[in-house]
Amino acid sequence: MKPYKPISCSFYDVIEHYATLRQKVAIRFRSEKGAEETIETLILDTKTTSEGEFMLVKEEPKALRMDRIISIGSEKLEDFGECKIEDRKIK
Repeated sequence: MKPYKPISCSFYDVIEHYATLRQKVAIRFRSEKGAEETIETLILDTKTTSEGEFMLVKEEPKALRMDRIISIGSEKLEDFGECKIEDRKIK
């Protein structure tokens, strides 16, 4: 598994926004094998571990590593730039 690369703090806000709305949203992401997948699901919460930041969702897979996300709804991760490591550290 590649080392975790922190996502943009602004994109993290998008994740929290959809988690607060509690309505289904389309999420595009790369699987562990690198395949692009899309699910429509509820974002339940976020979780940080020594392996990185995860978005917890209602459908399988239950936890998505945030640096594998391509887009949530119409918001694309690549449009938000990089996270400044001093802004948010992974513990």
